[in-house]
Amino acid sequence: MNYPSALGNVAECQAWICQWQGHHQTTQELLRSVQQRRTNVPPLAFLHFCVYNRNGIFAFRAAPIQVSYVGFPGSMGAAFIDYLLADRFVIPEALESCYREDVVCLPDTFQCSSSRRIAEQTPTRRELGLPESGFVFCCFNGAYKIRPAIFDIWMAAHEALALQLATQPGLLTALRLRLEADRYTQPLFNVDRFRRHIEAAHQGMWENSAGG
Repeated sequence: MNYPSALGNVAECQAWICQWQGHHQTTQELLRSVQQRRTNVPPLAFLHFCVYNRNGIFAFRAAPIQVSYVGFPGSMGAAFIDYLLADRFVIPEALESCYREDVVCLPDTFQCSSSRRIAEQTPTRRELGLPESGFVFCCFNGAYKIRPAIFDIWMAAHEALALQLATQPGLLTALRLRLEADRYTQPLFNVDRFRRHIEAAHQGMWENSAGG
């Protein structure tokens, strides 16, 4: 059995995910729901430590292969996690021994960003309530993550570069042009390339499991 056929009907899986109401259920209720639908559930389940996680479900082996991915790049330290998806920036080879899971490193990046996620129209400063001049510091994390101690660390680490960008328009323009070009040339923004790599990783996990 190869990995794609093991997924069963992809349309059925997608429909089930779209209709999922698991956040209203207890761990035991969720587990029963998953077990009842076992024939339509993909053989790979992804989980990690995060707020409101439901990792207790996976302690009961909700899926034949269970993978930690994206949200928490550290080890789960749990016997029921088989693999951890990463890359060599996130987990250098020398640190793999610190992980209980089998680390599967994707060739370029473990997290992909689409080059299309740019607003078609740029709002004006006035529309956003910003002053008409001056350098604007931005962060796209959830605001609750930006605590005073973290902000101080960022400022200490990036103050020199921030001052350069704020006072040297030419440097800022060069950086903007580089980022614009990278959106179309770097692996981080190549969705199809990333898709091939992560599907190959899934295939390898499934084959390893099927082969015992």
